[in-house]
Amino acid sequence: MNRKLKKECESGCEYILPDYMGDIKKLLISRAKALPTGKFVGEGSVEVSGTVEYEILYVDTDGNLTSVNCSSDYTDSFSVDGERYIDSIEKNRISQLKVRVTGPRKFSVKADVETVLTVAEEINTEVMGDVFSDKEKTVEKCSREIRFSNSVFIKSGEREYAEISERLEGVSADEVEVIAVSAKCSPQEAIVGDGEVTVKGENIVYAVLSLPERPPMKIKKAIPFEEIITAEGANPEMMAVADGFVSSVSIGFGSDGEQVDAVANIIAEYSAELIENTEAQIVTDAYTLECDCKNVYEDRNFSEMLYAGTKKFSVTLKCDKSEERVSDLSDVIYSDAEVKSIG
Repeated sequence: MNRKLKKECESGCEYILPDYMGDIKKLLISRAKALPTGKFVGEGSVEVSGTVEYEILYVDTDGNLTSVNCSSDYTDSFSVDGERYIDSIEKNRISQLKVRVTGPRKFSVKADVETVLTVAEEINTEVMGDVFSDKEKTVEKCSREIRFSNSVFIKSGEREYAEISERLEGVSADEVEVIAVSAKCSPQEAIVGDGEVTVKGENIVYAVLSLPERPPMKIKKAIPFEEIITAEGANPEMMAVADGFVSSVSIGFGSDGEQVDAVANIIAEYSAELIENTEAQIVTDAYTLECDCKNVYEDRNFSEMLYAGTKKFSVTLKCDKSEERVSDLSDVIYSDAEVKSIG
């Protein structure tokens, strides 16, 4: 059986801009993501740790767009049943981010990291036979069939990708500057086979480039992936839910004659929860005059998995702005969205 535990911890740091960056005039965008880096299983506890990576986009006093990256660590501990614990997998998100400018060249960041730990546990239910087999005439039994889900967790190692995301003309590689770059992993399908799971989806790269005598240029590149993760004991009867995250992303440049290729470099990791329903026949209650009774009744709740998968959905939002603001807007160079569950 599996159960979910949720906790929240705080992470943050203070950052001083290096000398080659301009003073902060106005913050435009601030974002953060939590990347798990380790898990330690002790006696009766599971400790998870990771890094929060921050990206700050601001306008300096000369009117230039500038991006700053910094990071801070986090750790949290969960209490588990040491005797029943089998395995666990964590999923993190930033529930709240605060950025405070404390000087022309200094700011502090603070993030609340929410961790959901899914724990697989042994049920500790033994089937020993029918204890009332010799008393069929004097016993009344109530039995029912139950179905409950068991989970197995698997992870891939690091996977590296490098693909051309944009071809630039009329510039040299030295003249192009990366203002901001980010990426997200979007698993779309998990197929369970014998001893393995195939995870399919795409990693999406977003970047803003600065070119000489041109307005900032936006880039969006979807890099498809299909990775096989070895999973001992996996079979096609199981259901699977895939997940993943991008641990590193950068934009490099290479020349090809008169063109400059902007190459997206990504390192990603994938995981999956394999879920299998198990059937069992249990006696929920019994009564007989010939057996001692401890006068103890224990009720167990079991749950089965009915569906596991990933589906796409889209949301369209229209935002009207005044004519004064629209007249100064030549292009949208950066946009971002995140789905959060509120109920």
